Amino acid sequence: VLSYAGLVPYYRGPAILSRGSRIGNPYTDDVPQASGIGISDNTNIDTYQVIKGPQQVLYPLASLGGLVLQTTKKPLPGIRQGIFDERVMQWGRHRFTFDVNEPLVDLGSAQITGRVTGIWQEGQGPFYNSKDDRYGIFPNFSLDWKDTHLVLQYGAEIFHYLPGGTGILTPDGNIYVGMGHRNQGSPRNNNDKNEQHDARLSWTQELSPEWQVKSQVAFFNVRRYGSTGFPTGVNWNNNTVTYTIRKNNGWQESLDIQTDVSGKYDIASLPTTSAFGFNFHDQSGLSAFWITTPITVNIGDANAINAIVLPSVYDYVPPANPGSRTKQYVTNGYFMQTLDIIPNKLTLAGGLTYSMIETIQDTNLALRNPFTATDSAAHELLHRVAVVYSISKELTAYVSESTTFNPAVGVTYDNTPLPSVLGKSDEVGVKAAFMDGKVSASFALYKMTLTNQAILAAFPALNVAGLNYYIPIGSTTSRGWDTSLAISPVPGLQIVATGYMGTVKDQNDNPITGTVENSWSLFGRYDFQHDSGLKGFSFGGGAQKAGGKWFNMAGLTLPGGVALPKNSSGNSLFKLKQEVLLNMFAAYQVGKHWIFRVDCVNVLDKKYPIGAQGVGLADAVDPRTFSFQTTYKY
Repeated sequence: VLSYAGLVPYYRGPAILSRGSRIGNPYTDDVPQASGIGISDNTNIDTYQVIKGPQQVLYPLASLGGLVLQTTKKPLPGIRQGIFDERVMQWGRHRFTFDVNEPLVDLGSAQITGRVTGIWQEGQGPFYNSKDDRYGIFPNFSLDWKDTHLVLQYGAEIFHYLPGGTGILTPDGNIYVGMGHRNQGSPRNNNDKNEQHDARLSWTQELSPEWQVKSQVAFFNVRRYGSTGFPTGVNWNNNTVTYTIRKNNGWQESLDIQTDVSGKYDIASLPTTSAFGFNFHDQSGLSAFWITTPITVNIGDANAINAIVLPSVYDYVPPANPGSRTKQYVTNGYFMQTLDIIPNKLTLAGGLTYSMIETIQDTNLALRNPFTATDSAAHELLHRVAVVYSISKELTAYVSESTTFNPAVGVTYDNTPLPSVLGKSDEVGVKAAFMDGKVSASFALYKMTLTNQAILAAFPALNVAGLNYYIPIGSTTSRGWDTSLAISPVPGLQIVATGYMGTVKDQNDNPITGTVENSWSLFGRYDFQHDSGLKGFSFGGGAQKAGGKWFNMAGLTLPGGVALPKNSSGNSLFKLKQEVLLNMFAAYQVGKHWIFRVDCVNVLDKKYPIGAQGVGLADAVDPRTFSFQTTYKY
């Protein structure tokens, strides 16, 4: 879905790219979400919102390139409804979800409402030995009393899943399909168990028609555990692939507290809005990934791959450095102001954010007397300024500048924490809406600079402590433009298009791994109207493509033993092959209660890597796949 909003997948799960660079996991109800690798589920998600530009200053840990806000499904006061959905994929995987909303107590001025959603997913998917079972339930309750709105939410979800792609990249940047598209080289029983729990309490208080206070407390916990095997070295000279066999053991938990006060008023008869508040993010994590003897097989030998036996999680031998743990505190206090200098014509916006980040890291859990903790703290005063000018009722132009301050993720080769990242963004753009909103468009030019950047050392590289590490590359500069267009020319027809073109360069003006230079998407849907003989029918689809997707060649041996090419920054990069991904659907609604739908993913049956974590951890696009869905509503 997010691909049709101008975003590009980095690899499986929630990892995405915006304006050329990775922007991290989505936020859930304004809270940055810690999550396991390769996990993404939208059962309890109501809406998505993509934010780009200076608005991101209000969100802790947000990237300048943009962020995705996920809004969860919350109780709907006064509404009784139920939605039950069953989807069956041609390969055998089935997915059942439900969403029930019920008024529970009505005391006149006070209402208590309950809503519960859930998921049960099992079965064979598009790829062999690639489990993706999911079991989850999300109960929610709300209290509405006069100008007070309270929501209490809880969620529990268990995943049994393959945590990363197991495809291998060819020397020209494509995905290897010599064993067939559906066989991406995953050994049997290759999966993790990931268990997630989250709870949140939100409170909205309307102080007056112009002023309100919003507060939220959120707790999130995730545990990952399993024995997995994935290719990390691909030798096209002797046609062998080496599998790393690893025990995955890690957990993360976070506590977020937020309060926001906003209101409207006049200064000397000039319309004004103010927003001020704070957010606090406390996150802890432990990583204990243990590796045993690697296994090498011939490329394309499906029998040899199936014969790989993954050890029990209890059979791994602890290494000298059994793992690391991290604790991080992020605090932001902000004040934002807008002032209509010329009402309905010229608006000034600005604000300040004080950001403080402290990271405490134990890089070797074996050293307990005492723990060898590294404590790093930093703070910055960030700003945001913007001028918005209404050229006409339909057309608005703006110019903005904003800065951000984020903690870095990971350690260096010598196992020391990376320094925090300071960023600056300049942007100019226009937004338009014509024909009573039937046509809307946006266009923006931007430049972003980020300090203390680092790239992940590709597998199988490990640092002195036997852990994954990052390579510092200094500052980076991103330049480019993006645009969007949405039109509804006739009743029932919707068309949305996006485009992006830009570069992300290091200090030597070289491209950076894990970035993308261009993308486009097009989505359309048509619902036949009530006066049509085809009333109840709808159909649509979307196409998307990315280009200039740079990736690290580390771990790849070229035919003939030819040395990997290096740029002036000393990096060996190549572009991943990308193709047009076309998806289509058709649906028919019978009466008020039943909907039947058929989907086809990858209609053209293209074969290419949607992304990768290494030359042997590539995610192939799904083969052409049909699914049938039945939905009952009341």
